Amino acid sequence: MSPEKPFLQVTYRIVRPDQSVILVERHSRAYFDERGKMKRIVGMVVDITEKKRAEVAVLRHAAIVESSDDAIIGVDMNGIVTDWNKGAERVFGYSAKEAMGRNISFLSPADRSEDGLNILKNVISGKAVKQYETVRRRKDGTHIDVSITLSPIVDAEGKVIGASGIGQDITERKKAEEALRKSEERLRMAQWAAHIGTFDLNIRTGVDIWTPETEALYGLPPGGFGGTLTAFENLIHPDDQKRVVELTHEMMRTGQPMEGEWRVVWPDGGVHWIASRGQVFMDESGEPSRMLGVNLDITERKRAEEALSDITRKLVEAQEQERIRIARELHDDISQRLALLAIDLDRVRGNYNDLPSEVRDHMQELQRMTADISSRVYAMSHELHSLTPDPSGLAKSMRGWCRDFGKRQKMEIIFRGHDLPRLSQGISLCLFRILQEALHNSAKHSGVERVEVELAGNSGQIDLIVSDSGKGFDIEAARQGQGLGLTSMQERVRLVGGTIVIDSKPLAGTTIHVSVPFKIDTIKKPTAPG
Repeated sequence: MSPEKPFLQVTYRIVRPDQSVILVERHSRAYFDERGKMKRIVGMVVDITEKKRAEVAVLRHAAIVESSDDAIIGVDMNGIVTDWNKGAERVFGYSAKEAMGRNISFLSPADRSEDGLNILKNVISGKAVKQYETVRRRKDGTHIDVSITLSPIVDAEGKVIGASGIGQDITERKKAEEALRKSEERLRMAQWAAHIGTFDLNIRTGVDIWTPETEALYGLPPGGFGGTLTAFENLIHPDDQKRVVELTHEMMRTGQPMEGEWRVVWPDGGVHWIASRGQVFMDESGEPSRMLGVNLDITERKRAEEALSDITRKLVEAQEQERIRIARELHDDISQRLALLAIDLDRVRGNYNDLPSEVRDHMQELQRMTADISSRVYAMSHELHSLTPDPSGLAKSMRGWCRDFGKRQKMEIIFRGHDLPRLSQGISLCLFRILQEALHNSAKHSGVERVEVELAGNSGQIDLIVSDSGKGFDIEAARQGQGLGLTSMQERVRLVGGTIVIDSKPLAGTTIHVSVPFKIDTIKKPTAPG
């Protein structure tokens, strides 16, 4: 301080007796005598702690506003732009110089001019607007989707003096939402066309959410489903309901995905088939919390399968009738003719004793051949007409046939039959025909002279196993060939609700294993809820 510079302003911190620190500003003036010597200093000290904090806050706020990627805009009571940050320049393309002083309506498309003004009126009246989505116009004339939040600006007395807004560019999000909407619409159309629906079951609350496509599979209008597991169970066919409920609980217990089929009864009384696949999801504690899955209408497929089964059944029946007809022809006609031929040959030999010895020997050979052919025709007739309607006679019939066939083919056939249940004629005939086909194939192709046959009842089903250690064959190549042996066996087994497994490899032998349940249940066991 000097006579030329008598004023001093300095800012510094002081420590108060309570150890708190405050920021002060000191204003001083020095007084000097005629010789320029300082006589006294007069001044004041002002606490500017809050002022400085406010200044720092303002600077921080300004920095945040300027660095934000969002458009931050301020307008006065007339809608004139008073503030325009860098984010607004990036979003709308106008510089601050170009935007400041203009009415905010310049951002509104022609068809939305009133929209922006009405919103501004509401904000100026003291109402805040949160996350309002609209369309605004950029400097280059293109439109942009934005989400706007508007708040009134008030002065120290609480009077509204303008409005501030934050605008977010949501163009990419809107595109993604539109793409998702179109994708979901395509999925829905595909599900509708393919008769597919989805479900989402909250296991804790029991709330079961179905899409409209799922409801349609059960004959319900949109919103017609009750939304609970019980409501779903009530739609199941009574004959399938218990098993579906049990397997639903088993699925929840194990958490394993399952697939299955069951029937549903529509409100109009119609019966439809549903195929389903479900997956249980566990929570963090390992408890089942949610089940998701899909349902598929397979009614047409089931009808086609039923029609195919009817055709196959009729073909098998026709085949059996044809076998009977041929067997009868062989027995009643061919066998009789052969017998007469043998008698005539014997009569000729007896009546013409003067025939040369070589002729008599030849006739004797013809007589022997005729007898052999007659025996073979009789065996073929018996084989073609081998019916086993007596449940207790299946093992006996099979054992006898194996013995006779083995003699003719010079093969050793080991037959074991035990624990047989009471079987229907259809099952008995099916198993008998499988045995015949299997042994004929073994005699023709295996190259061995020993075959093992086992017939046994086990746990509610009858099992027939025919095995040899012969040449074996390529199963796929055999199926693609012209022969009908494998196909015939598979269709016969399918008609009685059984399964057939053929295990064969070249030079590794062949095993045919047929399993048929005692009671034929045409309803497949369902294995998943919907």
